[in-house]
Amino acid sequence: MRRTRRAADPRVVTEYIAMFGVSTVEQAQKRLAEEDERLDMAKALGIQRTTHESVVYYMRMDRLVKIGMTTNICARVGAIMPQGVLAVEWGGRLKEHERHVQFAGCHSHLEWFWMREPLWEHIVGVRAKFEAEQGVSTEAWLAEHHVHRVPLLDQADDLGFT
Repeated sequence: MRRTRRAADPRVVTEYIAMFGVSTVEQAQKRLAEEDERLDMAKALGIQRTTHESVVYYMRMDRLVKIGMTTNICARVGAIMPQGVLAVEWGGRLKEHERHVQFAGCHSHLEWFWMREPLWEHIVGVRAKFEAEQGVSTEAWLAEHHVHRVPLLDQADDLGFT
């Protein structure tokens, strides 16, 4: 793993430890370097960078959902490479933290949660509310922010609880 500029900056590492509860400097440096590599990969793939107001996103990888926050959904999709963006809702770190607490019973690791019925029902509701407020589909909002390659998964058929 190469050491990136962010991983070498003590202020960034200290902030990362405080924000994400990482226990050692080495862990923080490793995670920052991994994030930078994923962002570099997204850039190499030609994924554009656009910013918007903070959103809490729900991205799916198999039976796990990552609940995170971003001001650049395109870059996050490029960094995470999920199977699908299930929903987004307006909000920042506080809203993200509220969701992590709300779904603590589904927690797997870090910001990843097992897809269980309460989480799925929440995602369906968040998506409907976002679309009603925006007056456009989630797909259209994502397309406006250059997210085209990731299909939205709005069926629970393959999750085993429908």
